[in-house]
Amino acid sequence: MKFIWDNTYLTRDERTRIKILVSILLFLCFFKFYAVVLYQPAFIPIDKHILDSVEMVSIKKKENYYAKRKFDSSKKNTSNWKEPQKKKSKKTTKNKPKPIANFRFNPNKISKDSLLMLGFPSYAVNSLLKYRSKGGVIRSINQMSKINGLDEATLERLTPYVDLDQPVRKKYADNTNIKKDSSLIKKKKYKRKEPKIFDINTGDTTDFMNLYGIGRVYSKRIINFRKSLGGFFTIEQIGDVWGIEDSLFLAIKPYLTVNASNIQKKNINNMSKDSLNKHPYINWQKSKTILAYKSAHGDYKHMDEFYNLHLLEDEFVDTMKQYFFVK
Repeated sequence: MKFIWDNTYLTRDERTRIKILVSILLFLCFFKFYAVVLYQPAFIPIDKHILDSVEMVSIKKKENYYAKRKFDSSKKNTSNWKEPQKKKSKKTTKNKPKPIANFRFNPNKISKDSLLMLGFPSYAVNSLLKYRSKGGVIRSINQMSKINGLDEATLERLTPYVDLDQPVRKKYADNTNIKKDSSLIKKKKYKRKEPKIFDINTGDTTDFMNLYGIGRVYSKRIINFRKSLGGFFTIEQIGDVWGIEDSLFLAIKPYLTVNASNIQKKNINNMSKDSLNKHPYINWQKSKTILAYKSAHGDYKHMDEFYNLHLLEDEFVDTMKQYFFVK
């Protein structure tokens, strides 16, 4: 009891505050009960004529709404009923059969309107005109049957009226004319002459073709190889041409001579990397060493300086002296 009394004991001020709160709550409860239950508002009299007029207005609005709705639905039904009649009338006018005529015609010359008069379908007319615009020519009935859109019934009906161009054949009077024309078509074969001794730096393709075993292809290779070199300084260089074997070279060697004075030499100091690589005896590695030495020591003053290059053989330097000079 002492524990409860110690924990629930209130001072005088606290007890007065609780009493005030309880009295306020009781007042509010009584006020609510009076306002809801006991208070009754004064009765306001309503005229019956006013109520009747309001009801009449609402009834008339409902009647007007339903009448308008019925009118709109009836209008839609009448419009839907009339439209099919118009469509049927249009279809009847469109589906009237067009008159078809039968007359003789050339499918390679006839116009579009005439094809439609013959009963050609529009798709077949367009495909035929497109084929003709690209240079096509109808030469047979079988070829005409391959036109897109042309049915078999229309083709059978128009077959007796088709006039096709007959191919023109050339008539030869005599067989001798045919032989002459065939001789003109054939290439003339080169008649080999007796070989003569000539200089390989001045000889042309005919001189090389007169040699046994050297035809048109080998002669062109020799001439192109001579141009890329600048000329031959020995007869043995013919053996360096691609395709000429030792046996063929030994067979034509007695008819060949060489004059080294006809070689066209070039200034080595004016040569670039691309021009050096075009020479048959100089590859990219040798051209690189030649230009590297030039860039390091300046222009060449004498052709003997090539012997100082370790990557160049002495035989190669002797050959270089025949085609290059220093200036």
